[in-house]
Amino acid sequence: MIKLFTGEACSACKALKGRLDKMGLTNYEECNIIELEHRDSILALGFRSIPALVKYAPTGDVVDSLGGNLHSDAKYIELFEGEVS
Repeated sequence: MIKLFTGEACSACKALKGRLDKMGLTNYEECNIIELEHRDSILALGFRSIPALVKYAPTGDVVDSLGGNLHSDAKYIELFEGEVS
């Protein structure tokens, strides 16, 4: 499972969502940090800014993560490898 942590007025979040869509990487759950549960989750992982992509194992453990929206396409593709729609 991959979660994309975003915010309401976050231009970087909107840009990343558009970029992922163009690459066909849409198998994620969007988690808006306006909801306290999502804000607490992302802070507990050590992130202090959004967007943040976090990949979880079936056990709930974090497998990988990427913060920001400036990574190479290859890094995003690698993060999504093995995810099933």
